[in-house]
Amino acid sequence: EEDLPEEPTQPLKKAKPLKKYAPINMFRELKPKYPDHMIFIQNGSHYNIFQEDANEGHRLFGWKTFKRSGVDSAGTSKRSSKFKDKLKSLNHPYLIVD
Repeated sequence: EEDLPEEPTQPLKKAKPLKKYAPINMFRELKPKYPDHMIFIQNGSHYNIFQEDANEGHRLFGWKTFKRSGVDSAGTSKRSSKFKDKLKSLNHPYLIVD
């Protein structure tokens, strides 16, 4: 007979829920209110964008998108203003959350 690993004696720990103020939760709260806006959320020295906004950031600016906890995201340095200038020139609404 093959030796099978024992069942764990303690239940597996569940992942901690994201804090209410986590950037993705801010996005989820704001996007329904501003569906046409790209929503940039400050996270340290960067702005993060999520889901469809991350894909739009890739299309417009060539930003690399990646998945974090199953959510598409992208970002740029807070010091960069080129993205703001381009969005203004395209008349594309955006919202910055500092």
